[in-house]
Amino acid sequence: MIRSTGRPAVTTPPTTGLDEAGSLRHQLTDQLADDGHIRTFAVDKALRTVPRHAFAPEVPLETAYANDKIPTLYTTEGKVRS
Repeated sequence: MIRSTGRPAVTTPPTTGLDEAGSLRHQLTDQLADDGHIRTFAVDKALRTVPRHAFAPEVPLETAYANDKIPTLYTTEGKVRS
């Protein structure tokens, strides 16, 4: 397991919930590192730096940073498409 020693600066503009988003981002990255899914410093740094919630603005922060997929495609019946 490789983990950065410092916390990179958040790259998103100041908004409400930014501290919460950063905290959730680091929690998810810590979980992935602890589970052995992060094997390089570059991946660790990217996960700690890139604001995942910016790519899923329609979901709550907790959902954006959950260790789960974020559905983006739905059928006409409203079911998640895989």
